Amino acid sequence: MNPADSQHNGEPRAKCPVTGRPVLSRPDWIYAERDFSIRYEVLDGKIVHAIAEGYLKEDYVQSVYDLRRRVLDEAGLAAGFEGFISNFAAFSGISYRARLKYIKLLKKHFKQTPFSSYTTYGAGRWLRAAVKISSVFMPIKVYAAADYREAVTLAAAHVSKAPDGAASPPAGRRVEADTETFGEVYIEELYNYIASIDWRKRGFQFPVEVSTDNPLKPVFDVIELIKGEVDQLFDEHQLSEDALKQSREQYRALLGLYRTRWLSTIPREM
Repeated sequence: MNPADSQHNGEPRAKCPVTGRPVLSRPDWIYAERDFSIRYEVLDGKIVHAIAEGYLKEDYVQSVYDLRRRVLDEAGLAAGFEGFISNFAAFSGISYRARLKYIKLLKKHFKQTPFSSYTTYGAGRWLRAAVKISSVFMPIKVYAAADYREAVTLAAAHVSKAPDGAASPPAGRRVEADTETFGEVYIEELYNYIASIDWRKRGFQFPVEVSTDNPLKPVFDVIELIKGEVDQLFDEHQLSEDALKQSREQYRALLGLYRTRWLSTIPREM
């Protein structure tokens, strides 16, 4: 019997259309705000399925993490499980700061409760790119599946790992650029390059080596140009802020001096 099965109280459950195994869900396995919600269920007693809707803000990330921890505890999966799959079909996006915080907490989660893969499906083009960039910082394999069936199949395939420690996807189905052989190394370099950029700081904090024969080299050059221009805009903005601050301070000093002199001209009563 799976841990999640023993935690269930006998209520009727749906079955996973891919594996035919029960799906465990509870009414309180949900976090909802006005513009965002996420709910969880457990497939086969070993795969955690998240369904997200709306826009994830930084303020929501900790609550999402806390809910996920509770779901694992109540499902009997606190010691570990096979993998995550996330439905992003109705997920409109995530802020930059929220993404950084989410990655940090997901890595913390991995240390506490290990799992072997993280698979998304239903995401749009820009969101898939954000997931791929974020995967650079993750100690697990990250996939972008075409649909629910492929996502479940990928997660289930990680019940065991290949000898080199890298999990192998199931044969016979196409996965996104993760597992495509054509240009995979060059594409990975591009993702690593983009992921290394901290847009809040000047320059490149973590330089990434790029192959001299990478056919995407012009793309790297454009990104470097954009980063340089963004840095210049930040510098100009900072100079403007400093000049404005200095002008305010000079104005206050002048006003204080004028007030002092004006008061000195008022005759004192005897």
